[in-house]
Amino acid sequence: MGAGRGSMAEWLAERVAGGGAVLASDIDVSGLATLSHDNTIVTRHDLERDSLPTGGFDLIHARLVLEHLTEPAAAVSRLATALRRGGWLVLEDADGLLFDAEPAAPALSAIAGPWQRAALAAGWDPGYGRHLVADLQRAGLDRVAGRAHRSYEPGGTAWAVAQMGLDRMRDQIHRAGASQDDVDSALGALDDPERIIIGSPIVTAWGQRRG
Repeated sequence: MGAGRGSMAEWLAERVAGGGAVLASDIDVSGLATLSHDNTIVTRHDLERDSLPTGGFDLIHARLVLEHLTEPAAAVSRLATALRRGGWLVLEDADGLLFDAEPAAPALSAIAGPWQRAALAAGWDPGYGRHLVADLQRAGLDRVAGRAHRSYEPGGTAWAVAQMGLDRMRDQIHRAGASQDDVDSALGALDDPERIIIGSPIVTAWGQRRG
């Protein structure tokens, strides 16, 4: 089972063995429309409201999904019950909204706190990634661990999602303490191909259901 972006579902579909299959789900499946593998099923699913089959998945992966839920820890427990014995749950979420750049872009630091406060007020916890390991343990999984990474890429299309999110929340970020000039400067830095943008940390954490 894969929740979130279609690229992971496609990667899994190309590697699943034998008669295995990939179930790709999202609350909005428009981003999964290009999936065309015969062993892939696309379904709309609301992780907070819809039921899950229990004990059937060898692997469940969710990327940048749980941080948007009202009760992410409860969702982790529900996902854990959907694993077969010996199956793995792999989760990825952000650990904050601090972007850096080389050459430096001070506006990215200036908006980080206000952006985080605005996100929390809107019901999104962009720092939830640091709780993944603890919540996997609480869900009763074994061999729990995790690591964080940051992407380094030139400004431009690689950061289009961050730019859209920042632009969409600019008024809330301004009310949370950032100036409009800082928001504009941060957007410009993210779009500047002469800068190397260092993304906010993404935590990948995993655990295995007891055999």
